[in-house]
Amino acid sequence: MNIETPTSSNKKTKLCPHCKQEVNPRATRCPHCAGKLWVWSTTNKFIYGGIGLILLFWLIGTFGDYFASPSASSVPIKNPIVLTVGQAASLHLPGNDDPTQAICLAPNLALYREYSNALDRRDFGAILPLADKGLFCVHNGSKVKVLETNSVYSRVQVVSGVAEIDKDKIGESGWSVTEWLSPI
Repeated sequence: MNIETPTSSNKKTKLCPHCKQEVNPRATRCPHCAGKLWVWSTTNKFIYGGIGLILLFWLIGTFGDYFASPSASSVPIKNPIVLTVGQAASLHLPGNDDPTQAICLAPNLALYREYSNALDRRDFGAILPLADKGLFCVHNGSKVKVLETNSVYSRVQVVSGVAEIDKDKIGESGWSVTEWLSPI
């Protein structure tokens, strides 16, 4: 902010932005109203500009991935998967066949969206308490039966799991992203 405003041809004074009285150009406070007079020197511009750039780069580095990879629920589906109620399917993370990866299901859409939002924020601490509300996970590649479906979400029932730990989930139903279902 540059408040240096010449009031005469000799430029020996500047105007106070508060009371509009003439003051010495080197003054930091107005002698008339005691208001602060900010003088943005070249040094201050470089210091604050440098701090601003460092902060900007830090924000981009920290949150850049967040904005670059939107959630599955906000991505338009290019090739919608057509599923029918009662159809057998396999739960698969897109582009990932690793059977050690988990896919979480929720008993209702509101809880699934809460889980999805926590994932988008990478707030893994917020995911653990959702298990008390009914969120459960099965391994990538688990077999399911479609109970309800639309273009974005599907409610499925676990038919068989990939790992021993999935056995206690057989018969449970929950919501997932339809894109993660592959018809069998």
